[in-house]
Amino acid sequence: MVWVQRFTTLIAVAAALLVAASAAHAKQTPEQKCQKGRYDAAAKYSACQQKVQAKWFGGAFKDPERLNMALSKCCVPLLGLWTAT
Repeated sequence: MVWVQRFTTLIAVAAALLVAASAAHAKQTPEQKCQKGRYDAAAKYSACQQKVQAKWFGGAFKDPERLNMALSKCCVPLLGLWTAT
């Protein structure tokens, strides 16, 4: 029966350590928030470019200038999100 008490104590300690570790990692640091914002902005930019290129290869744009204008529209809304540090 002693081993049951030790096993129960071990499980309780392990659970407490896991809860404490997950709580410590739950809050983002300012650096992590910044990096997340940058990755989100990069993902939006990439998705926009792929959408425009799909239209280009699908024949929606006949003029390369229209393609360039559409591609430039991808970066305009994201310029404020990606600032130099």
